[in-house]
Amino acid sequence: ACPDHSRYRFQCKHGVNFFHFKLDVKEGQKLVLEVQTSDARPPMFNPWLRVLNSQGEVVFTNIYTRVEGNNVMLFRYLEPKVIYTFKDSDKYTLEVRDLTTKYGDPAFNYRLLVRSQIPHLGNFEVDTSQLNLVPGQARRLMLTSEREEGFEGDIAYSLENLPDGIRALAGVADVEDRPAPFDEGEKERFRPDSQEVAIVLLADSGA
Repeated sequence: ACPDHSRYRFQCKHGVNFFHFKLDVKEGQKLVLEVQTSDARPPMFNPWLRVLNSQGEVVFTNIYTRVEGNNVMLFRYLEPKVIYTFKDSDKYTLEVRDLTTKYGDPAFNYRLLVRSQIPHLGNFEVDTSQLNLVPGQARRLMLTSEREEGFEGDIAYSLENLPDGIRALAGVADVEDRPAPFDEGEKERFRPDSQEVAIVLLADSGA
């Protein structure tokens, strides 16, 4: 770590503005790298991660590149989390630095976590915060769950404590008829997969 009196937290040794961490990784090992800033945040402080093999070659970074804007614009995102499955056993080097060399501040603190991948459910979203039902009619409720870090199981929901006369039935999610993205890059490395489930809420005529 840099001395407390250092104003430029990433330039505290011979003018080098990044830190090195060693990773001894086995073939097929699945790791997650997560970086979190506690004080300064983007756009002022942008932690950039690079993993290099023992030959000094860059294996991957936390920059996500994809084509957007009607397939004509290239976008790059600096992601706080990246997952990766290593193909070779090696002694890797993890570099952490700010994306630019223009800024420095004692508030440029970060917390870095390197761990094994754990398949699990991620964020959960409902397409509405309020649903009004008319007796004798039905309304559809769309539920979306993220599947993180290789989770491949199906997701099932159950609704409890519904009002009298209200039933919940399984529904079918509409598939939007739109062209596939031209180039989403290595999306599986940065963004979780998601699954949509539809539930139909039916109000009895006497509800």
